[in-house]
Formats: sequence, structure tokens, C-alpha cells
Amino acid sequence: GRSMIDLPFHHDVDLTAAQRKILKSYCFNDIDGTEALFDRLTEQIALREVLGEEHGLDLRSKSDAQVAEAILKKETGIRKSTNSPSAVFYTAPDIVQTKNPQLNDLIIQIEEETFKINFANGSPIEPEWMKTPIPFRDGLYKLGLGGLHSKHDVQVCYEADDEWMISDIDAASYYPSIILQCGLIPQMSGNRGDVFIETYRQIYHERLEAKRTGNKVKADTFKILLNGAFGKLGSIYCPFYSPDLLIATTITGQLNLLTLIDDLAKQRGIEIISANTDGIMVRYRASMRDKMLATIARQGKRTGFEYEETRYRKVAIKDVNNYIAIKLDPEAKPKRKGLYAEAGVIEMKNPTMEVCSDAAAAYLKDGVAPEITIRSETDIRKFVEIREINTTGGGVQHKTSMLVDDWIEIADRQWVREAWEPGHTTVKRKSRPAPAVVGVGGTPFGRVARWYMSTHSLVPITQVNNGNLVAGTRGGRLCLMLPDTLPSDLNYDWYIKETYSMLNDMGVNL
Repeated sequence: GRSMIDLPFHHDVDLTAAQRKILKSYCFNDIDGTEALFDRLTEQIALREVLGEEHGLDLRSKSDAQVAEAILKKETGIRKSTNSPSAVFYTAPDIVQTKNPQLNDLIIQIEEETFKINFANGSPIEPEWMKTPIPFRDGLYKLGLGGLHSKHDVQVCYEADDEWMISDIDAASYYPSIILQCGLIPQMSGNRGDVFIETYRQIYHERLEAKRTGNKVKADTFKILLNGAFGKLGSIYCPFYSPDLLIATTITGQLNLLTLIDDLAKQRGIEIISANTDGIMVRYRASMRDKMLATIARQGKRTGFEYEETRYRKVAIKDVNNYIAIKLDPEAKPKRKGLYAEAGVIEMKNPTMEVCSDAAAAYLKDGVAPEITIRSETDIRKFVEIREINTTGGGVQHKTSMLVDDWIEIADRQWVREAWEPGHTTVKRKSRPAPAVVGVGGTPFGRVARWYMSTHSLVPITQVNNGNLVAGTRGGRLCLMLPDTLPSDLNYDWYIKETYSMLNDMGVNL
């Protein structure tokens, strides 16, 4: 949005005539922001309108999970959860099959575990032993009550060539498929569990039919229902609260991926680059491609899961959650995850100097020097970072700073600055603390900061109520109103240096 200026006056004070004029102008700021948000969410609102008309509900203000909950409540007639266990247990379904002794020992250990419930939020508690990654088939993997995460893929970069290939193997609709393929039924009173699963199955098959016939709107709609419903299984406030079904699904997903990793990695010439929740990334000799695909096909036929392949010609990884992958298709956009993902409302990611990630992706894809990408960018939004300030006083960028020595000892060895209001944290020490650096000038701006990196020497943005630095703002200039053109003090060198640092973090040999 062009403006991120907060309400300029406290909401319950009487305003002067001059202040009312300012307030009137400010209201258009909110209208412009709301309109921009509406335009960005057109497709998401349309999906909710389609679902609402079909089910007789107003779903426009609901999140994906809330949409799923509202529709399933109506379709199943389940209004209230009656399942509040103190602990849940796991039993591996028949599809989890392996001859690997380490995996079989792991399955036994999980089946013997008692997963206690956190009564504060209803979530199962992860046992201590699961918090330590396990070595397996030349890799290191973290299991848990969520998805599988590899830990050996840190600061590495791979490039495909005539000898080696790289593929991403993802299980389609993984969690819904696990629930239905394994016949998992939540332990709800009466026949509620069967009713829930039957409704869930119907939604699943309707989505498959919509994908087959090319009905994208309907396919996306039912994807919301499937994923949103799963996201509610661990919520004690949801009528479908089913911690047993939650861990049955997530643990089965992890064990299934480990069996696939075992089947692949025991073949010479196939390496597991990474694994994450619903898929794995593999590097393999070109001569092993047919064997690799055949292994995946056999596992898919046995389990009923459908695996989808994406070929890469290069992948640069900071860690399993943060990487950039370049697809074989030269016209395809790079796949950017985590820190390097594109920012936006739909993506639920704040901008973090996005021009740097753009430049890193361009370098990996086409060999374009980061200097060229960054100096060619004309959109100021690509250069800003946004961060919420989690304090009641908001933030401020002072015009200058000065040293102030106004410490007073309010109790034995407890010091506080005289200028501060009561309630501030005290400093505990024998002697008088050193003079404090205090900001001077500037206007508090509220609880969200937006800034770009400047060539000028500026006071960092700080929190009003405690003077703490807002992370990442050293060298930054507050930018609550976007300029029409790039500012003259934009520090291109900072962004270029940051891009090279990103590439280094991803193991790129520069």
C-alpha cells in the first residue's frame, strides 16, 4: 500500500478544527488501503462467495480453516467436540512397510509412546526424544508431530549436468490422501467420526473430479476445505477436534517418506538432498533415472499415494525451509521458499528487501550480476522492509541522538533513567550505569515500521516505550508514504552486498 500512516490522533480525544481537517484526509488513507486489499483478494473472495451460495453461508470474512469448519459443521451436523482425551497413541497403518531394522525400531518406539495432551490448547505434546534429529541413510532428519525436516541440507548448491540430475518429488494432497487411504477415523462419540470421514471423502473426490475436468475454481475451493479441515484437527475449540487423527496423519506421513528415502538411498547413484513434510528432493546419476522413477512408482502403487515430479537444473539451499530452485523450463519462474519467497497478502509474508531475493534468483537462473538487477529496479516496494513493533507505544525514528546521564538509584543496586515513566525495566548493578544514548526529535508513527536502506547516517528506528532498536533498521530511513520515484539516498551498495551474502548462505560458489 502507498501509505502506512497510522491514525494521527488518539481515538478518544477532542479534536480542534485544524485536526479534524487532518483526520478527514486520513480517512481516505484507510479507504485507499481497503480498496487495494479488496483488489488483491478478489479471487479469494470469489471462492468464498461460490462456497457460500452452495452451502447457504456467509464465508467472506473467514480464513481457510474457518471456511472448512463452517461448511463441515453444516454438512455433518457436528456442532461440538466431545473428545477431550488426556493422551493419544499411534499405530502404524499397513501402508507403512519396511525391512530396514532402524525404521522398524523407530516404528516400535513411536507405537509404545504415550502422547500426552496439553490441556491449555489441546495439542499433543512432542516427547523429548523426538526433538533430537536422527541419522538415517547418510542424512539427518528431524521427526515430530508436524512434518519431516531434513537437517543435513545446509548451505549447499547443486547444479544438474549431463551426469547428474535433480528432481523434487511431492505427494499430491498428502495429508488428505493419508487419512483416506489408511482408513483413519477420528475417535468421536457415536458415529460422528464416520460421518466426518465420509463427508471429507466426498469433498476429496469432488476435488479430484474438478481437477480432471479443468474446473480450477471448484478445485481450489475444495482444496481450501481439505487443508483447512486438517488444520483444525488440533484445535480444542473446533467441533472436529481430533488429536488422535492429527498425529496418525502426520506421523504416518513422516514414516512413509522415510521408507521412500530408504528405498531410494540404498541404490548407488541416488542421493537425498532434502525432505520436508510432503516430499523429498533427490540428486541422481542420469543412468539411474529410470530406476529412481520405478522405485517411486512401486511405492505409489503400494500406498495409493500419487507422486508428482518437478525437474530442476539448479538448487541453492540455506536450509530445508529456505532455498531457491531453478526449473528445467527456461520460461518457468524460480521456486523460492522461506526467506526468499515473494512477499504479499496471499503469501502471508512481509517484504524484506525483496530486490535482494529477486537478484539472487536472477543470478542463479540466468547468471545476471546482482548489481544489474538491483540498479535496474525502479519499484520502491522492492527495496523496503516491513516489521511489526510489538509494543504499546509504537516506534519512532529520531532526528539525532545525544548522551544523557540521568540515572537514579531507586533501590539498592537498582537503577532507572529519571526521564522514563514508572514501569520501565530497571538496570541492576553496583555502580552507576554509563550515560545512555537518547534520541532527539522525530514523531512516533504507530506499531508498523516500513523503511529502506539509506546512504545517509541516520538514527535507527526504536521502540517508543523502551528505546529498544527495531531489528534491521541500522542505516534505514522510515518510509511510511511511498515516494513516486526512487529516493536519491537509496543505498544500492547495501542491497548488492546483502544479495551476495544471501548467495553465500545458500552455498553458491561466487
